[in-house]
Amino acid sequence: MFSLITRKHQILNDLKPEKFEELDKLLLDENQKLISHPASVFHNIPNEELRVWCHANSIYQLPTTELLEFISENITGKAIEIGAGNGCIGRALGIPITDSCLQEKNIEVRDYYHMNLQPTIKYPDDVNLFQLITLYLKKRVTYQI
Repeated sequence: MFSLITRKHQILNDLKPEKFEELDKLLLDENQKLISHPASVFHNIPNEELRVWCHANSIYQLPTTELLEFISENITGKAIEIGAGNGCIGRALGIPITDSCLQEKNIEVRDYYHMNLQPTIKYPDDVNLFQLITLYLKKRVTYQI
């Protein structure tokens, strides 16, 4: 376990601050929210740099414009993003975004992440607490994909 922790610290320290800034400018909007790009953009970033940047920013997926186009073309009716994390997919599709926000709201979950040197998500202001789902279910609205 110690070697893994040491390796995580080393990797985070190896990525120069100017590289973090460069990736921030490329992958985040002016409000520090993740934005999608064509897959080719991600292919042009060295994997180790992208992985470390994602780890440091608690980003678990990098939605491509190709993925968003596919989802958009295949949604029938209304939709909602559940378990949205940073909300990139729902934001790009213009649909409601919701998450349990456990990494922020639950101290045991937050401590577990920190104990494992995993940064927690900083939920954007447009990610609604999971309770939004209950509201939709009470209205008996159906969503299909």
